[in-house]
Amino acid sequence: MVTARPGWVLDNQFRRYRTPLFIAIATFGLGVVFGSMAISTLTVADKALLMDYVHRFIVLEAARPVGPALFTSALVNNLKLLGLIYIMGVSVAGMPLVPIVLFFRGFVAGFAVAFLTTTMAWQGIWLTVITIGLQSLFIVPATLLTSAVALGFSWSLIFPQTRSANQSVLQNFVAFTILVALMGMVAVVGTACETAVAPFLLHLLGTWGI
Repeated sequence: MVTARPGWVLDNQFRRYRTPLFIAIATFGLGVVFGSMAISTLTVADKALLMDYVHRFIVLEAARPVGPALFTSALVNNLKLLGLIYIMGVSVAGMPLVPIVLFFRGFVAGFAVAFLTTTMAWQGIWLTVITIGLQSLFIVPATLLTSAVALGFSWSLIFPQTRSANQSVLQNFVAFTILVALMGMVAVVGTACETAVAPFLLHLLGTWGI
């Protein structure tokens, strides 16, 4: 009996989901580009209103007590996104909605980053790193990987001939479910950065006069 080497298995899985992963990354990236370009459509009044909101957000986040309730609320929101993508992938009919969700998420991220960096200069860069960058290091990869496997799983159900001969639908479903569970754990780390590390750093930024 020949046992597959772990490196070969990982390489095989990467080749299998390479195209869905490329689609997921490209769609998210396209959303980021369009989101950053949307800044040019804002008027001076719009920018002033958003800037006032940003300052209020910093004050509230810096003063908000960090506790289980805040962590739970943020974690539920992050897990809802992964769960939504999971359901869309399993249902097959929801597969076309996965790129739409990714594009929207990328659009929001691109818009936020572009606004902060163009209106607040170096202060906006620090604010972007703290409020968006830290959690994105975990949430974005988890979302992209879940989306890629969701697309690949749905595609294998629509076109069974693309599925590996030694893997059944049940095996693919179990693997997909395990991946989502693992990405959920990654989301836990990202949420901890969002609810514990970010408020502390925002408090420091507040003391610097931002």
